[in-house]
Amino acid sequence: MPALPAPVPTTTPPTVPATVPAAKPTPAPWWRYGHVWLVVSGPAIVVVAGLVTAWIAVHGADPVIAQPPVAADSSAAARSLTPAHKARNLAADHALKPVGD
Repeated sequence: MPALPAPVPTTTPPTVPATVPAAKPTPAPWWRYGHVWLVVSGPAIVVVAGLVTAWIAVHGADPVIAQPPVAADSSAAARSLTPAHKARNLAADHALKPVGD
């Protein structure tokens, strides 16, 4: 078997290892993340809806009536409610009776 040649001394500097840690990337600003907008949008929509509701309540309020309107014929109003009163009384009457009667 032939003898291996002797290693030749080198004067080159040692090489940099291939696993040099990379520089840490700078984190993105908060508005670049989608889940942040998902979390913030819920309360923001509620605040906007509350402001719109307040605006409608202030600008669309009904006028205040000083005196309630008085019906010219109050007996006609009472007669119009008579069927409703009869139905109410009939339903209440049947609800209180036992099943066997």
